[in-house]
Formats: sequence, structure tokens, C-alpha cells
Amino acid sequence: MATLRELKAQMAALEEQAASARLAEIEEVLADIRAKVADYGFTERDVFGRRRGTRATPGGGVVPPK
Repeated sequence: MATLRELKAQMAALEEQAASARLAEIEEVLADIRAKVADYGFTERDVFGRRRGTRATPGGGVVPPK
């Protein structure tokens, strides 16, 4: 059976591998998205919709007095 120290070392190594894999996948996905945006001529509005940023609050954002 592995010791706690050995298991922590394995966990640290796996976390490092996972972080590297994530970065590689992110680059691949972004490259694919950028290529498709360029190929199809998508705009930010096409991809994200009409509204971005903060959401409108009901009532026009006015807080009623107490």
C-alpha cells in the first residue's frame, strides 16, 4: 500500500498532467472555433445572441423605495 506522501506526489503529478491536457485542448477548441467563425462569417451577435453582459432586472432596473 502506498504512503500518504507517495499518494500526494501522484496526485500532484496527475494535476499537472490534467492542467497541461486542458491547455492543449483549449488551444485546439479555440482554433476550431476561430476557423469556423472565419469560414461562415459569424459575428459576435450570431454566436452570443442579442444581449451580452449584465442582465436587465425586472422593472427597468429601478429599485422601489422602502
